[in-house]
This record gives sequence, structure tokens and C-alpha cells, in this order.
Amino acid sequence: MTNELMARAMREAKKETLRRYPRVSRDAATCAAAVGVLLESMDRGDDVTLEAVWEAIEAVVSRSALRTAVANIAAVLPPPDGDPGGEWRGALVERYAVVRPFVGRLCETIEFGATAEAMKVLDALTGSS
Repeated sequence: MTNELMARAMREAKKETLRRYPRVSRDAATCAAAVGVLLESMDRGDDVTLEAVWEAIEAVVSRSALRTAVANIAAVLPPPDGDPGGEWRGALVERYAVVRPFVGRLCETIEFGATAEAMKVLDALTGSS
């Protein structure tokens, strides 16, 4: 059961990633174009003004398109300190309803142990107080 749930959660996470790929790809290309112009501007020397850099960027992509692309990418990426496996773990949590009917029987069949700190969680799981 565990293998099936984990595999299903991973498949669903992968399917969601593939579904988002075309949009993320376009947004990444938009950001890359703007950053490319920025880097080229920096190679020209110290006399480049911020206004000139923005003009050069806006010749390639508008500010609103760039803002939208950055927001879209930020919405699908985990935070820098986030869990890299968070997406499939989230899908696994969504599958809890499938496992829930078995949890009671599992707790009746297997005698679980816990550290003092985890005893509250174990008590909640087994229904004892």
C-alpha cells in the first residue's frame, strides 16, 4: 500500500510539473531575455544609467510582461530553503483519505512505541489519552 501511494503521489506531482512546463518555459525565456540585456549593458562600462538599461530591456520585453513572468515562476518554485520533495509529499497528503480507513486497524495490529516527545502524536494516532 505504501509503495502504491508513494508512486501515485510521485506520478501526480510529475504530471503537474509537465502540465506547467510550457508556461514556465515561456516565463523563463522572458526572464532570460531581460537578464541577457542587463548583462550586456553591464559589459558596456560604468557610464550606463539605470534608465538606459530599462530602455534596452523594454525593447526586448515589457515591464508588465517581465513582472508577470517573475510572478508566475515564483508561484511554482519552492522557497529557497523549502523541501525539494514538497510537491510529491503534498500529493501524498491529498491521498490520506485512501489510507484513513486502514489507520485504525493498523494501530490495532501493530504495537507502536514512541519517545516521550512523540507520545502525544502516538496517542492521537491510536485514539488513547
